[in-house]
Amino acid sequence: MHNIDLDKKRFNDIVRGRVKNNFKKYIEHSEIIIPRGKDVFALPVPRINIPRFTYGDKLGGVGHGEGDKGDGLNSSPDGDSSREHALELEVSLEEFAHMLCDALELPRLINKGKEQLPTMSTKYKNIAKIGPRSLVNTKRSFKEALKRVVQEGSYIPGHGFPLKREDLRYKFPKRVLLPDPRAVVIYMMDVSGSIDYLKKEIIRTIEFWIDVYVRSQYKSIVSRYIAHDSRAWEVSQKEAFQLQTGGCTKMSSALELSDKIIEHEHNPLDWNIYLFQFSDGDNLSDDDTKLCADIVRRRHHDINQYSYGEVKGDKKASFKRVFEEYFGVDDKVVLTSIDEKSECLDALKLFLGKGN
Repeated sequence: MHNIDLDKKRFNDIVRGRVKNNFKKYIEHSEIIIPRGKDVFALPVPRINIPRFTYGDKLGGVGHGEGDKGDGLNSSPDGDSSREHALELEVSLEEFAHMLCDALELPRLINKGKEQLPTMSTKYKNIAKIGPRSLVNTKRSFKEALKRVVQEGSYIPGHGFPLKREDLRYKFPKRVLLPDPRAVVIYMMDVSGSIDYLKKEIIRTIEFWIDVYVRSQYKSIVSRYIAHDSRAWEVSQKEAFQLQTGGCTKMSSALELSDKIIEHEHNPLDWNIYLFQFSDGDNLSDDDTKLCADIVRRRHHDINQYSYGEVKGDKKASFKRVFEEYFGVDDKVVLTSIDEKSECLDALKLFLGKGN
């Protein structure tokens, strides 16, 4: 490796180290992260100042001299600002998720494939009568030829015998049962009139990092989005954060729709199921909150986790507080309040820290 390659590698390591050290800031400000195609992200890097040599005893530069009104800190003496460039670091989904796990001390999910699917192993432990010549098992083929000539009565000890096409035996991979790791994540979003822009930004930030984490843990993932006020309907990810209605909030409408989606499209025997619901906690009635609890109880065995985030909610009329009375300490039911964007870190650690 040439010196310039070593220098480039050393610089990239410094950049990566700077990103990792500041990763919690990226979590709070996920809007600055730029997707670069499938499973690749570009992260703006905190500025790294490169020292410059100067000649002579005269001091100059930023911080010296009187300066003139309107002078910019980043302006070069000759007026050329082109040498100041923002650095970006491109990372894969896997590395991105590792940074998230390290920053929040999250567990790596165990392979949670539900259905055992017949899969071809990479180990060739079986024997077949057909196959490519490159996989001929010489020892087994000669055994078959020996059996044939013995049965024909043409075998003469000490003499050779012909190897015919029907004698050939081929290496063949063993069929094994392997789990099929796939997951469906259903996001339920309150879009009633009380959900303002700031609340949506908090929800959007949390949803972004949930998606990064779960996608890194499963080979196949499906994300579904349900918008609701007093009724619920399925929407795209983009619509989920753009919609706002004037209706009141009926939380059970979203859970009832998610229940139908699970029933008809995502068999719990085949899928890992994660439910995330977000609202400000002002539900229609206590009776409706009880209905929500009944739905979660009925699906308790089928789902990996139900998570509820109460965003800038009224502590007196709190859906979360009533749910805590229904479920107490339950590893599959995770409830939290998020009042400021800085609290997204704690919410994510709680939502994803169970390892379900």
